[in-house]
Amino acid sequence: MQQLIKQKQNLVNQLLKYGNLVKGSINATCVNCNRATCICKSKTNKKAFRLTYKDKNQKTVIVYVPKERLKEIRLMISNYARFRKILDRLIYLNIESFRSACLAS
Repeated sequence: MQQLIKQKQNLVNQLLKYGNLVKGSINATCVNCNRATCICKSKTNKKAFRLTYKDKNQKTVIVYVPKERLKEIRLMISNYARFRKILDRLIYLNIESFRSACLAS
């Protein structure tokens, strides 16, 4: 039981490290027509980046991401993924703690 408590405290401390979190994904679109499946006659290497995510009503929201801030937003997305993994492990430990308390009583 003490080991579970230590593991849970360790996970909570890890969660505190991730302050800047964003849930979503980055998409690149063609600058010419702004469609992902560009059918423009002249292809370009210029891309516009957008963050896509679901709001609380499960509606898709798209936010333009300037190229100079692309690295920052990708870091925030990866922070969210790490945060989510730690949170899932914490939930699992809480369930195990609950089970062991039920068996002990």
